[in-house]
Amino acid sequence: MSAHPAPAAQPRTDVFISYAREDRETARLLADALSAGGLKVWWDRDIPGGLDFAEVIAQQIAACRAALVLWSGAAVRSGFVRDESARTRDAGKLLPLRIAEVELPLGFGTLHTLDLIGWDGDAGAPEFLAVVAALEARLDGKDAAPAAAAEAALRQALTTRRRTRRAALVAGAALAGAAGVLGWQHLRARADGERAQDLFRDGVGDLEGGDARLQSAREAFLSAVRLQPGFGRAHFYLAQVYARMSVLSTNAEDIQAQREAARAAYRQALDHFQDLDSVQQQQARRQLAALAQDGSTPVARPAADATSAPGPVGAAPAPLAAPRGLPPDAATRQQALRRVEAAFGTEPTQRVSAVTGLMLDPATLSDAIPVALDLALRVQAAAPDAATTGTILLNTLVLLQGASPATLRLNRAAIGQLLAALPAGSPAAGQAAQLHRLRQADAAAPVVYLQLASESQRALAAALAARLRALGYRVPAADMVGRRAPQRTTLRVQGNSSQALARACARILGQLAEAGVPVDTLRQARPRTDTYEIWLGQDLCGDEGPRPAACAN
Repeated sequence: MSAHPAPAAQPRTDVFISYAREDRETARLLADALSAGGLKVWWDRDIPGGLDFAEVIAQQIAACRAALVLWSGAAVRSGFVRDESARTRDAGKLLPLRIAEVELPLGFGTLHTLDLIGWDGDAGAPEFLAVVAALEARLDGKDAAPAAAAEAALRQALTTRRRTRRAALVAGAALAGAAGVLGWQHLRARADGERAQDLFRDGVGDLEGGDARLQSAREAFLSAVRLQPGFGRAHFYLAQVYARMSVLSTNAEDIQAQREAARAAYRQALDHFQDLDSVQQQQARRQLAALAQDGSTPVARPAADATSAPGPVGAAPAPLAAPRGLPPDAATRQQALRRVEAAFGTEPTQRVSAVTGLMLDPATLSDAIPVALDLALRVQAAAPDAATTGTILLNTLVLLQGASPATLRLNRAAIGQLLAALPAGSPAAGQAAQLHRLRQADAAAPVVYLQLASESQRALAAALAARLRALGYRVPAADMVGRRAPQRTTLRVQGNSSQALARACARILGQLAEAGVPVDTLRQARPRTDTYEIWLGQDLCGDEGPRPAACAN
């Protein structure tokens, strides 16, 4: 802004500059550069004659929103500069700048001071952009504690800048028409892009740092897309943050909100698909589908129901045995192996996507857990000090956070070996501290709900319940669902419940029903313990359908 005669009531200005006479040229360069960007700057180059100098200065200090002091040898010796600096410091407006290598006066040495030493007026210089960022943080009312002012201001101002100010800066560049101003705008846009890339890398690093850093990852990706709304990869990984949060959350409202946020971020990523490679595009579509409502919500009583499911430890009789699972077939295990190898790959962004994909795929996760544990233990034994080993151990623990109690129990021995191998103080050790559910796994007996289509199935249901209870399952009284039953007998697995136990249940059911039993996974279900629904088909035990021996009274 151009200097104006000081009226009796001063209009509010953005920036007041305090400097020594000897540093007038540096003050002019700074005022011109800031003014060209749309900031309202006052400095004393044009105080009209006849006005009291001290009174005008006091009015401008009161009117300004931020004050810059240019510390040099001459400024340190100037009583006026020290007085102006003290007033603006006491008013909470001071942003000190060092333009020469000097020791600051007593009372100012503890303030964080930005360096403009050797600055020649280049509006694209990093040191000048840091000053702009700090000013915008102060003007937006988001200044940080003095000890962290520079770093916090640079981060926050570049990520939360008002659109109106951005428009003003662009307009200022267009009106100025000078190459230096246009260069500043170009460099500012480039700086935004570079900062967004830095934030993106920070976010990926936080995602690889375990569940404790999910909030930090979310803030990094959000800041990146604020700087660059078309940054498709940042939207893609922001979606993965929300997706992981939804898997780890236990509050139904939070789960729904996080899943919706993840879906919105994936849609944004696909809207800017040019920024994604072909693999990321496929992953975004697949994970968006995994987050969609599948229409197959659990209809049995939830596992947390006090009338039918295990209560707190000690509230229910211990099961007669710990249920054992059945291993997957070769094709299923090979698929799990491929997914785990991707989660343990060499490229960080691919690892992050693979881990998130597994967490969103409950049908694969429980079979991937033993594969991941086996690979992690072998890698740790072969190269315990390698950097990649720490990442593999950490990602294995992240996957374990999404595992069901039965999956944890079935893999207890390998998990114990993994925990024993973790270096003290490592990120993986911090992640392991969150595996408190492992200590509760033995108390969480799996639940099987029986759904009958007709009274003729009572005998078979009773025989099935007896077998399952003998193996350690909780089996509440059967429910009569009538025509809501499917035509064919089906086993439904709720959420992340162990697929190994599902295969065991399907085998027992198939023996009694004398037929193969399809297994479906209810992806939207969030049981507290491993929960299964056995739906006896409408044709089973009927007059015209299959009637195995177990149907007899």
